[in-house]
Amino acid sequence: MTLSSAEKVYQAIRNKILKGEFPAGSPLRASALARDFGWGLTPIREGLTRLLSEKLVQVAFNSGFAVTAISSEELTDLGAVRALIETEMLDLAIRNGDEDWEGRVVAAAYQLNRVPVPNLAMDEDGLTRWEIRHQGFHDALVSAGTSEWLIHLRSQIDAQLQLYHRNILLGLREAAQTQTQIIAEVDQLLAQCMGAQGHTDLMEAALERRTDEALALFRTHAALSLQCYSQLQNMMIEHKAA
Repeated sequence: MTLSSAEKVYQAIRNKILKGEFPAGSPLRASALARDFGWGLTPIREGLTRLLSEKLVQVAFNSGFAVTAISSEELTDLGAVRALIETEMLDLAIRNGDEDWEGRVVAAAYQLNRVPVPNLAMDEDGLTRWEIRHQGFHDALVSAGTSEWLIHLRSQIDAQLQLYHRNILLGLREAAQTQTQIIAEVDQLLAQCMGAQGHTDLMEAALERRTDEALALFRTHAALSLQCYSQLQNMMIEHKAA
């Protein structure tokens, strides 16, 4: 299917936001985007308006639009909402999952375990590969759920969290260029919250239909991820100010 100009521009801007190429809080002026990327003004405005409805873009005083700014309070809120939504979806998936669902989960876990967890030295290709496979594992886990609204809400939360995670890592990578002492601490935190064992334990409990255990493991996993990125965000703020 051929995409319209507006759809192509929307997807391009969204992708750049989620990869951190357009950093959080940075202005998104239609005239500058048209000049830099050769896009038409009308599809740019349509794309930015659509992204505004997704809360990936916000209205900026005297500059039209800007990438949504990040804050510690909102990261905590997003993490809590993610846990609520995905726990409910996992419960539905365990109850409804069949052999095809089990196969998807096992395959996704295998693919995730084949790539290293993120660290500050990881290049863009490596980080993107891990993000895709990590998202794929969680997608597979809840893929036997039946609620279209939960799927929709989860996709919005996931996009917001990716914006946060990318901007935090990019901010720390920039800080580490002059403050190399933070590298080991950052990489250790990432290994602790993104390591393979937590995903493996969660997969096994879900596939064996140990529902209460699986839901508890997911809540722990989600809380650990939130704690990790909250610490990393605080480090980023501290070392940017240094």
